Amino acid sequence: MEPWRTSFFYRPDVIAAFLDDLGHPRVQLHLDLANMVDRLDYADPRGLEEQVFGLLGDRISAAHLKDLRWDHTYLALKWDEVPVGEGVLDHAAVLEGLSRLDPDLPCFLEHLTAEAEYVESFARLHRIAAERGLRFLPRTPRRG
Repeated sequence: MEPWRTSFFYRPDVIAAFLDDLGHPRVQLHLDLANMVDRLDYADPRGLEEQVFGLLGDRISAAHLKDLRWDHTYLALKWDEVPVGEGVLDHAAVLEGLSRLDPDLPCFLEHLTAEAEYVESFARLHRIAAERGLRFLPRTPRRG
């Protein structure tokens, strides 16, 4: 299941409680930190990241890697999904958290507007990983 801030399923403690109550080992979290940030987390997303990996790390089965920026030109609160490195999320912390999980955990980018944004986001993620001695594994087809 993927969190989304317009539903009940976006706060780490609520997600953990829901998964505990459900009690089914095949229902896991598709991590999307950008979907979990609320107005209180925006100034300190590191606290959210720590809470997510502390409470939910063993339940993460895939992850969206993207970034989030507050568009201050709107009267109401408006978030924009932006290329990695152009928002508030700490991707070094995210990659370090993910590195402690299944090494074959799929990671995706989504909702960018141009191919060049995907290319730059992937390049930034690989640079961040390399700076920390981490790396992405190439995807291999599964057989059978």
